[in-house]
Amino acid sequence: MVILKEDGVFVLTGQVIPDFNVSTLDSTVFFKSDRTADKINNTVIALSSNQGLVQVTEKSVQIISRRIDDVIQPLLSFPLLLSTGQAFGYESGRLYYLSINTFSSVLQRDPQTYLYNVLNNTFTETDKTFRQMVIGPDDNSTPIVTGK
Repeated sequence: MVILKEDGVFVLTGQVIPDFNVSTLDSTVFFKSDRTADKINNTVIALSSNQGLVQVTEKSVQIISRRIDDVIQPLLSFPLLLSTGQAFGYESGRLYYLSINTFSSVLQRDPQTYLYNVLNNTFTETDKTFRQMVIGPDDNSTPIVTGK
């Protein structure tokens, strides 16, 4: 189990309770909100409060938002943005969606949703945002994302 906390990234291992062990995976990456974390492609992707978007496996933490640092880094200085952002992983589409709905009031910019493709490590963005997400039981339907 991967554990994202305000003081780092941790991994819980073990088969039965007496054998459980928690170890530190990375003590330099911090998290303020669990609403931007989701699993996709056997990893967890989340918005870190100090590093940007990170992809976590049971063995490593990688910063994946370097290509869009000019967009992501300004967000990290606004705790409200970190706590109001929402995300979800869409396994069939191989996409991680990160929606930031408070741009207009804080940064004087329209709300945005950033999409990260886990297969080719690319980002795209759209002005369609979401407050909740519904994906079919077989994870093969198109996600419903509402626009402004």
